[in-house]
Formats: sequence, C-alpha cells, structure tokens
Amino acid sequence: YDFTLSVYGNANMDDIIDKDDITYLKGIISGVNEKTQFADANYDNIINEADISQIESIISGDPVILTLVDNQGMTGKVNTPVKSNANLFLGSVRPVVQLNSINSIVGIGTTSGLANKLIFKAHPELKDIPEVGTGQEPNQEAILSVNPDVIYGGFFTSKEIAQALSQNTRIPFVYAAPKEVASFDKDDGAYETWRFVGLLQGNDDLKRAEELIEYSNEKIKAIEDITSQVPENEKPKVF
Repeated sequence: YDFTLSVYGNANMDDIIDKDDITYLKGIISGVNEKTQFADANYDNIINEADISQIESIISGDPVILTLVDNQGMTGKVNTPVKSNANLFLGSVRPVVQLNSINSIVGIGTTSGLANKLIFKAHPELKDIPEVGTGQEPNQEAILSVNPDVIYGGFFTSKEIAQALSQNTRIPFVYAAPKEVASFDKDDGAYETWRFVGLLQGNDDLKRAEELIEYSNEKIKAIEDITSQVPENEKPKVF
C-alpha cells in the first residue's frame, strides 16, 4: 500500500509519523532537505525546533493539538487524544469499532438499511447510543447534548454542512472514512483510515491500527501466494 499520511508532522511525507520525520525535519532546518507540505508540525508557518518537539509529542502520544488534512481535503485542528466522538456516518463508525474504541462513541447517525442492521447485530451496544441526525441533516442540539471531542463524518456530508456544523457547535468535524464507498483498496483506503483515526484517538488505537494492517497484509499475501500459482485461464469467474 502507498499513501501519504496527511497530518502535519509527517515531514518526510510517508505513511506514518515516526523518528524518520524528526531526522528529515532536522535536515530542513539545516538546509539539507527541502521543505514539505506537512513539515510545519505545529502549523505556525515557521520550521524550527518547536516542530521537532511537536513530532516527539505525537510519537509519544502526549496531548497535542493535531493539524490535519482529512479525506475530503479539509484542514482542521483537533485536540488529541480524542476521548469521545459523535458519528454521522456508518463508514466512520466502522474504523472506530475496528480500533476497539466503541466506548468512545457518544453519538451515532440516524440511518437505516441492511449494512446498519449488520453492524448493530455484531455490536448491539451501538443501539443504545443517542442518535445525532444524519450526514445530510445533522441534529446540532443532539450533538451538543452528548458533548463530543470531535464529529466524525463521511462523504455524504457536504463540505458546506460540515463547516457550518463545526462553526455552530465549535466542535471540530473530521471526514474519518474513505472518499467514496469503493475506495477501501485505494490510496485512501482502510490502512490510511485506521492510521488516521488511530492517531486521533490515541496510542492504544494507533497500536491496534498497526496490528490490523499487519494482520491484513499476512492474509492478503497468503491469498496471493495461492492465486499466483493458478493460470489466468483456469481462474473461475465468480459473482
């Protein structure tokens, strides 16, 4: 997989924030490396030692104000680690649940359909969480009543609605799901979403994200090892 983690502090523009970003940032400060989009870790328009301290705090999981560009290209600031969230979209509920942070969900979108029935079947505790409207029509009063640290949404919520909701509630809105339904296997897919949400939620969630990525890679490789030995003309077509 190949993606750029769109969080300020990812100085070397790879898929994770780690000590390599500190090394690269020191190179920018000394004039050896070129400035990158996410090098200004504390987002103050100056590249200096303070950015190194910010990256060190991110790596350590210390409370920091994280600046990010979400999956719909919106730049925002979030106080991390996020302890509570309101979810307007099933696609943003999934990564939170997958990261074992279902207890952080304090509000859930009012939706219906087979997919929702399935996730409620797997996690019946979600049924008891207060509803906070839909992605197209969020209920601001309901969101304020559960007082989340962040509002998670998906592509069904327009940028205009997201910006108005964040402005009116003074709660940051983050698109915490892939750009479209079928993009879990693309650059902005499951791996990036797990790391992105894990970084917001805290070290335990980020550790879980890495475990999920490692597990998925092992399973994908096992399947590819088998299918690579089957000639294309012998592979059955399935629906």
